[in-house]
Amino acid sequence: MEVVILIKKYQNEILFIILGKTTTFRMLVGELRPTGGYIYKSNNESIGYCPQDDISFSALTVLQSINYICRLHGINPSLLNNLILSQFQLEKYRNRLVSHLSGGTRRRLHLALCLIGSPTLLLLDEPTAKVDPLLRSHIRLILQHRPIDTSIVFASHSMLECEQLCDRLTILVHGNARCLGSPQHLKDKYGTDYRIRLTPLQSSFDIPLLKRVDNTNEYIYPKHSLSNLFQLLEDLVEQNIIASNYTVQLTSLEHIFLAFQHPIEIRV
Repeated sequence: MEVVILIKKYQNEILFIILGKTTTFRMLVGELRPTGGYIYKSNNESIGYCPQDDISFSALTVLQSINYICRLHGINPSLLNNLILSQFQLEKYRNRLVSHLSGGTRRRLHLALCLIGSPTLLLLDEPTAKVDPLLRSHIRLILQHRPIDTSIVFASHSMLECEQLCDRLTILVHGNARCLGSPQHLKDKYGTDYRIRLTPLQSSFDIPLLKRVDNTNEYIYPKHSLSNLFQLLEDLVEQNIIASNYTVQLTSLEHIFLAFQHPIEIRV
């Protein structure tokens, strides 16, 4: 496998990576050696890494894990442990073994550990996986209020997190970056269609100007006149070709994400 990586760090920015993310992170931290290309790192860059798979601290408690990482960074644990326990809502688990924590609580702990030492670059590989929605929102707030000189490369399959957190995002397909830009930029560039979901009332019919997505009840309509689209749909309802409970929406980030995997679905 040959992988070529070029990542430019922009100060105080959150960059999302979708697909190919774990391999990219493992090369950035030296766990996996690329067979081609280069990875450049500034001499004064410090990296915090939250891998997709939890690191095993099974013999340590939550508090001992925090103290251990603090000492690795040359930090007095007493200066940080209570703050970390409070920020990540881990107080009631302070004396519990890491091996006895739930999956979501372990993710919170590992995210907290990678923030110790105020790294200038955070590599977060699905840090909110298995975390309940309420605490996920709390974690997003922590990341949004990070130090001004800290940038984040955040890997996730969640389009909602992309919308809420990222300044820019990239989609990797077979190791190649297929797009790069802000969510709005990608929507403006690739969101060239309306997406319509409808319920057919006839077993076989042909709708002019609408392109069916595979064998689903979802159709694509070129983004021209919205009034013409609604007129077309209302005519189909009056002719009892489709039900009146149709929906119309703009192309979303999820649609764009799927289009790069299956280019036939959307013209890009």
